Amino acid sequence: MKNKGLDVISKIVSLFLCFVLFIMICMYIGLLIGPKLISKDNVSTIVNDMDMKEILTTNDSDSLDRLYTIADNNNIDRQIVDGIINSNEFKALISEYYGDVAHYLSSGQEGIIITADKIVQTVDEVLDRTAQELGITLTEEQHDNILVEVEENSSEISNMFPTYDEMKNEINEEDMNVIRVLLGDSSKIVLFVMIIIVIAIIAIVRWSIYRFAIWTGVTTVLAGGVFASLGGLGNVAMKLILEEEYSTATIQLVKENIFGTFVNYGLVVLLIGTIQIIYYFMLRNKFNKNEA
Repeated sequence: MKNKGLDVISKIVSLFLCFVLFIMICMYIGLLIGPKLISKDNVSTIVNDMDMKEILTTNDSDSLDRLYTIADNNNIDRQIVDGIINSNEFKALISEYYGDVAHYLSSGQEGIIITADKIVQTVDEVLDRTAQELGITLTEEQHDNILVEVEENSSEISNMFPTYDEMKNEINEEDMNVIRVLLGDSSKIVLFVMIIIVIAIIAIVRWSIYRFAIWTGVTTVLAGGVFASLGGLGNVAMKLILEEEYSTATIQLVKENIFGTFVNYGLVVLLIGTIQIIYYFMLRNKFNKNEA
């Protein structure tokens, strides 16, 4: 009776510890996946696929209105402005900036900043080509006038893209350190050690070299299954909802680098859990045969 009571208590404690273990495994997978999701390349590709109007009108910025006013002042169709801001050159500048910002937040390493000169240079590169693509011929005077006005307004436009010094002032240094610690290797190592400790405690509570494995194995399988399922459902959602709205490059990136990462890590963790369960049944059968 006493042994039976202890066994019940042992199972209750193990169940609680498995709940804790499940959360810790999910956190660990999240820490592994996080840096891959917000990598420079991922952010750059996604931003590059966005309509630049959305970016230039964020935070109540009047940058787009300034560009439209420049077009109006020179009797130019506003479509030229739309063409310029969505040109490959302009998108490359903006997407590289946001990619570098993501890298800076995770590593502290600074990248490019968007200056007034870069904006003027980019507009100069694509202005005539954009007009030609729309069937509009710009006179040399119109071209020069537009560049002069762009130069006059470029500082205001560039101000919507904070420099790294401005980011340091806007974002608390402690918060940035927390982000970098969470995305760094030290947090993963600490959490991994804690997972091992919890598994060891479960093994001690179950007082067996194999019975703990069914508990930890099922818990690990569940955690892996959650991430694999999220990745799979995400891929389905991309196909049904977003496939017509985004470019092939972005769709592939989201499927492979984001949802694919969920699936891959989920399957690896699921496999680790399955191995633990197989280990349990193998040793249980071995001990049962020995007792027989």
